[in-house]
Amino acid sequence: MNDFDFYASVVATGTVLGLDETWDTGDLAVRLGYDRDEGEAQKAYPVRHLGLVESCWTGLGSGRWHGVSLAVRVFTLHYGDVVPPTVREAYGPFRSAVRFPEFRDELESRGLVLEELPTQPGWRWFVQPDSQTAIWVDDGEPDPRMPTQPGDVHGIRMPAALPVKPRSGALQDATAAVSRMSPEDRVRWLAKRQPAAGPDRADWWADLFGAVLARLHGPPAQRAEWGRFGLWLLRQAESAQPFPPARAALTKAGLVETLHELGLRDALSGELPPAEDVVRDCLAAMPMSRADAVPPRFASPDPSYVRRWREMKNMVDAALPHLPRTIAPDLASELRDWADLRATPLPLPGRGPSWNRGSS
Repeated sequence: MNDFDFYASVVATGTVLGLDETWDTGDLAVRLGYDRDEGEAQKAYPVRHLGLVESCWTGLGSGRWHGVSLAVRVFTLHYGDVVPPTVREAYGPFRSAVRFPEFRDELESRGLVLEELPTQPGWRWFVQPDSQTAIWVDDGEPDPRMPTQPGDVHGIRMPAALPVKPRSGALQDATAAVSRMSPEDRVRWLAKRQPAAGPDRADWWADLFGAVLARLHGPPAQRAEWGRFGLWLLRQAESAQPFPPARAALTKAGLVETLHELGLRDALSGELPPAEDVVRDCLAAMPMSRADAVPPRFASPDPSYVRRWREMKNMVDAALPHLPRTIAPDLASELRDWADLRATPLPLPGRGPSWNRGSS
């Protein structure tokens, strides 16, 4: 195997050796072949480096962190040997530069099709839709200050985050105006402004919820009103159904947990969905059964399995904060069973042909 096999596994699965952006930095360090202390020592920082792998985190207060993204910084190979020990052992030596045309041909030969998205000058930005992994490529005039050349792969990031979201600011302003409207006028505004059914519609609704979450972390005196508006928006989304079930469950779980974290439980008494509803929606949206969620002990799982397992793990992570508030014993027991499965690491990838030679 070679470095292209490693990069292809990252693009195919949205993980580095089976781990995504939500895994503890200490666990990531061990998986990459470093001492756990190398990961633990960086936990006070939002950006953490382990060789050519970078993990980004955002602080939630009280010493808690939330994993935002994981990246393979291909450009750092120009500066020396930054390949993690486990990766080097599995995949061999890495070249110092990866030319994008060659890399794209290799990915397409494995069934991994890329979509190009608009971005700022000097870069090209590609997304693999199934794994939601992004590849950014140097473009434009050569820069003597940079080790890479136009056409070089700069890095791979997961999950993909659009480099430019031009409507976000406008939506935040619009959301502020809509929040002051009567319920009837709000409904009319939604009906008029939301895109037709499809991915754009889901993204538009996601931006609305993002605008509400941003406002919730603003002045404390306004949080209850923004929380009330967010719950109203959630009810409208449940009626309009712009999201597939998994995304709807994650959106609901995230908003409700944020409202609890901000101490708005009493202010929104009678309006917050009960924990049972949140957990039930998450469990119903699981992408696999509990039997399928038991990772194979010896064989490396194929990319499609890793993607579904990752979705399962993220669904469990969204539901778990609601467990202490879940009164129904059957739901609580089922969620604990899922949590046990979520804690089981996947076998190291790269050991079998299914991982490296195609996306099933």
